[in-house]
Amino acid sequence: MVRNLFIVLALILSGFCKSFSQTSNSFFNQSCQILPGDSGKIFLKIDNTNFFKNNEYFGEITDGYTALGFHVTPQIEYTLNPKLKIAGGVHLLKYSGRDEFTKAVPLLSIQYKPYKYLNMVLGNIYGTTNHGIIEPMFEFERYLNNYTENGIQFLWDSKRIRADLWLDWEQYILQGDPFQEKFNVGLSSRINLYKPSEKIDFTFDFQNMVRHEGGQVNKKNKPLYTVYNNATGISVNCYLKSKLINSIRFTPYIVNYQDLSPTKNQLYIDGTAVYTTLEFFSDNLGLFLGYWYSEQYITPLGNPLFESISRNKWWVDNPVRELFMAKIYYQKNIYKGINLSFRVETYSDLLNGNMDYSYGLIITFNDRFLLK
Repeated sequence: MVRNLFIVLALILSGFCKSFSQTSNSFFNQSCQILPGDSGKIFLKIDNTNFFKNNEYFGEITDGYTALGFHVTPQIEYTLNPKLKIAGGVHLLKYSGRDEFTKAVPLLSIQYKPYKYLNMVLGNIYGTTNHGIIEPMFEFERYLNNYTENGIQFLWDSKRIRADLWLDWEQYILQGDPFQEKFNVGLSSRINLYKPSEKIDFTFDFQNMVRHEGGQVNKKNKPLYTVYNNATGISVNCYLKSKLINSIRFTPYIVNYQDLSPTKNQLYIDGTAVYTTLEFFSDNLGLFLGYWYSEQYITPLGNPLFESISRNKWWVDNPVRELFMAKIYYQKNIYKGINLSFRVETYSDLLNGNMDYSYGLIITFNDRFLLK
């Protein structure tokens, strides 16, 4: 199966005039900088994503589905000075085949830069792909279905350290509500360790995610639920600057899971995994190869294909999971503010012998228009 997969990848790659690409999910990131030249100016900012993504999943862990629709987030931005920016607007999510909007959420955020390398955001934060969390802990699908995150965020961006610490409050509860509060806490950091030359460097990646469901209101409704995921890895980055490949990144991770709930209700209390990735980048194409081996791993926010249990089938239990991943991305700026992304992703289950795959087409429009 792996041999056949490589043949398919080779055929797909041969259809493009260039090989491998600059990409992955960072292609969808937002700029979080306060530009000094924007002081005193008012902008209309529009973030729009039109998407089609078909997940063909055949195993017992999770079910496949097709997502087709768009989300649009118009906002008014006002930069008071080089340290302070206010933005407000609305986020709309619409799936094809449904007449109504699935989400219509008002947004308001205040961004303050108290120090050269530090930004603080309160309200609507820079979420989803901006966090840079690996797929087994934070799935890409959240960019399509849960684009907005609200809470508080601290961003550190210096020559040596890049870090993102945030709280995303998903669900607030009032007295009498029949559901629990839900929030996520995360820390994603990358430290530049060593750069022996201009063509190679080493970085240290440290990522943490906590999912909590509970609250003191309506405590009898459901028991408290707190799950912790962590990933630690060292990346080797090679910069080739050739016509074929611009750069290569190799990263092995150690991934952990722990159930921190006062009352343990998960099938497994803890688990570990090894996650190794090899990425090739060029102008418009990207190739991702990955290997995953886990024992008793659970991830409430990650891609469910990596889990040892099923979220909707209580009888499914695969304590050991072993996957091989191969993904191809074609991503290009086709006009000012308009970007196109075509994705093909495969997940080969080495223990059960089946292969899940997905493909998708995403077009984004992100631009600002000066109002005053």
